[in-house]
Amino acid sequence: TPAIGLPTGSIDERDATPAGPDQLLPYPMQLGGGSLEAIPMLNYLYQKPKWLSGLHVMAVQSMEENDRGYEVGDRLHLTAFLSRKFSDVFSMSWRLNGRSTDPYSGEDAELNPAVVYTADPSLRGGERVDAALGFNFYVGGRRGGAFGHRFLLEAAVPVLQDLDGPQLEMDLGLTLAWQWTF
Repeated sequence: TPAIGLPTGSIDERDATPAGPDQLLPYPMQLGGGSLEAIPMLNYLYQKPKWLSGLHVMAVQSMEENDRGYEVGDRLHLTAFLSRKFSDVFSMSWRLNGRSTDPYSGEDAELNPAVVYTADPSLRGGERVDAALGFNFYVGGRRGGAFGHRFLLEAAVPVLQDLDGPQLEMDLGLTLAWQWTF
């Protein structure tokens, strides 16, 4: 399934920094990438009465350099999951989620990597793999049926983190979600 990402997030965010007032913020503080993105995806789902498994592969590739002279690195996401239904109202899921990110190419001429490390476009890449355990609760209707609610509580921990340069690492990720099927 192909998709297109639109450049809707700002790449011109400014604020007061130790370098002075009204400074352009470094790459991780910008809200977008500033260019169109090609997003091909592939999904596979296998289902039995009490078991569900699947695989999701997605690539995100910048299609052009943005107006500030750089291109966000390509990303590859891979997710494999297994879910077990224990009753009409409860299931558990196990998931591995991997992500690989290339460094940026080009650079914003207004940013100075000698002043702040996060302004170095070569330090934006890396790899991370998370393992997750989830608990799903279904209320009203049948699982997957009409007018049902699903509540999810999932905890994820990294099993591999190899990030280039100063980036935020993850120690624990918690997801609490509500889904309403109508």
